[in-house]
Order: sequence, then structure tokens, then C-alpha cells
Amino acid sequence: MKNYYFTRLLKLSSAILFILCFSIIANAQVTGTVFKDFNGDGVKQAGEPGKDRIEVYAYSNVALPGKDALVAQTTTDANGNYTINSPVYPVRLEFIIPDGFCNMASDQDYPSANLTPGINTSEVQIAENGETHNFGIVYPPDFATEDNPRVFLPRFTSGNGLLPGSTANTPAMVSFHYKDKGVAPNSGRGTGTDDNVPFDTVALYSQLGTVHGVAYSRQAKKVFTAAFLKRHAGLGPLGGGGIYWLDPEPPYDLNANLNFMDLDDLGIATSDETSPYTDNPPGSSALTVTFSPVIGTNVERGLSPDRTQPSHDRAAYTQIGKL
Repeated sequence: MKNYYFTRLLKLSSAILFILCFSIIANAQVTGTVFKDFNGDGVKQAGEPGKDRIEVYAYSNVALPGKDALVAQTTTDANGNYTINSPVYPVRLEFIIPDGFCNMASDQDYPSANLTPGINTSEVQIAENGETHNFGIVYPPDFATEDNPRVFLPRFTSGNGLLPGSTANTPAMVSFHYKDKGVAPNSGRGTGTDDNVPFDTVALYSQLGTVHGVAYSRQAKKVFTAAFLKRHAGLGPLGGGGIYWLDPEPPYDLNANLNFMDLDDLGIATSDETSPYTDNPPGSSALTVTFSPVIGTNVERGLSPDRTQPSHDRAAYTQIGKL
């Protein structure tokens, strides 16, 4: 009788142990979602769909001089979800964007058949059992319908573009195609090379002045750019609070009024407009310039309409960011 109960107890213990082990193995997994990270913040949010066909690999974390071994792999489903079941933890996760995934040419930022699989396409994360690891990707076709879109680039020059002269007729915004390469023949930097394709002048200094930062609105079908203070170079018609809008495709009207909005007119001050401007703020010396919150006009700053003429523009020295 004792042997009978002992045998039953042994079988019961074995069953419990099996269930516990099976439960541990079944729960030994890492999950997550690969998604289109439209705003580039690395966090999945509403409106950012999952992406299928992304390969996920898990490697054992082996101390040197040993080599990590592949212990599990999978591919994201239609919703971008994946589950990795690994016999050991922690693991090194690698998310691989397959070759040809972005349908881009071999000389673009994303891989093609001409590149080694996995090179420049992997995101690496270290995962423990039970953790969730997401991976956000930026997919070019979400933002462009062609693989050779236009690029818009601000261009800086010295002087006051609001008065007739060489500064006013200098390009302030230029455009070219993404795949264009070499020196443009109209760049002023020597003879054109490679493609020998000239850039397009989108706007002149008389229209924009110094600007920086470019954004495109699908709804408005306009390119937007904003005023940017740069020493020795004049602001545009709207001053320091100016936001301008441009046509995205040629032909470009180099006489058009490109004014969109003035932040100062909306009560968002970009300069102290109640105090007088001075090129020599109080407390300045021959070697130092004290900060002044007053941004002067191009004339007050002593900027010439001739871009070859020098200027001091001392107050701007402390009003702009420096590297």
C-alpha cells in the first residue's frame, strides 16, 4: 500500500514539474510590433500602422571570446506583430529590412539587391524574457511618390536683399533632384562636373532674405520656410518673424510675393520692438559684444545691397547660435 501511494505521489510530482516546466517554456518569449514611425519619435501611436515582412532574429548573448548563436527567428505578420520564443535569455534582437523593401535604387539610402543583406538595415536591441520591443521604421514611399524627388536648399549670401543690388538678385532658395550629383554649372564653384545639371532658382533674396528649415504640405501643395538670423546677411520682407511659402515645381516666379505669415504680427515676438536698435549694445567692448534682444533692420545693421561689400553687424554676433 505504501508503495502504491509513493508511486502515485511520484507520478503527481512529475506531472506538476512537467506543467511548471512547460509553463516556463511557453512563457519564454519576447513580443513587439514593427510600425511606420511617421513622426520619427520611436513610439507607436494611433495612426501609425504595423509593417509586415520585417525579419526579426534573436541571438544568444555569449561572453567573449565565444560567438553569439542564432537561437530564434521570425517575420512580422500583417499587423507588424511578432513573437520570439528563445530557450535562453537575454537575447540580442536584430530587425532586418529585406532587400528591395523600399524599391529604391542602389545609390539611395535604402538597400537593394546590390547591397549585402543586413548591412545598414539592422536595428539592434537587447531583450529579456517577457519584454516588449517595438521597432519604428521610416518608409520613403509614404512621403514621396517617386524615387527622385526634388530637394530644396536655402542659400546664404551677404548684404541687404531688400534694396536693388547684387544681393537682391542672388538665389535664396534653390532646388535640384535627389539623384543629381556633382557641381552644378551655375553654382559659382567652378565648371560643372558629373551630371552637369544646373540647380533651379526657386526664390531670390529680394523675396526671402535669410531662411532656414524647409517643410512641405501635401494639402496646400506648398513648400514652407522660415526666417533665420545670420550675421552679415539680411532678413526678408517679413523680418525675423517671417514664414514664406513656395511653389514645389517650376516654373518659379522670381517676382512673386511669397509672404505667408509674420509671427510678430500675431503677437509672437521674435524681437524686442519697443527698444531702439544699437550696433554696440551697452557693456560691449572692442573684443566682446553684449547680447541685445533688438534685431535691427537690414539698413540698421549696416548691410549693403552689394554682396561684395563688408559689414560689421556686431549685434547679430550674440543673437545667433554658434557652434
